[in-house]
Amino acid sequence: MPIEDNFVASYVTRGAITIDHKDHAKRAAEIMSELNIGCLIITMNGTPAGIITDKDIVSKIAAQDRVASSVELHEIMSQPLITIKGNATVREALNLMVKNGINHLVVKDNEAIIGIFSYRNLVNTEKAVL
Repeated sequence: MPIEDNFVASYVTRGAITIDHKDHAKRAAEIMSELNIGCLIITMNGTPAGIITDKDIVSKIAAQDRVASSVELHEIMSQPLITIKGNATVREALNLMVKNGINHLVVKDNEAIIGIFSYRNLVNTEKAVL
């Protein structure tokens, strides 16, 4: 079966990490660096509201010479969350990512977040198979 016909759930990093919208960009960058991940789910009152990526830290903080410890995440997060179901195909996921110009998708099972799908997950999983 071609890779693009596989289910997204096969390439998901399980257990998305969350951070509150009032936390600062510096803390988000520290967490992403410590865990070697590319994004965090931003919550408001415990509910997923947006996403922050390593690309956001570079383009919205570093490139604009802002002080990461003084920028709250709600100021720079991407919203709304772009989601996909775990039983969608990789082809559907990639099309959605290209259409929205994003590198990460939040994967849901019913309404619960089960993880993150990214280009990096796809490449790393397939590289392990080769």
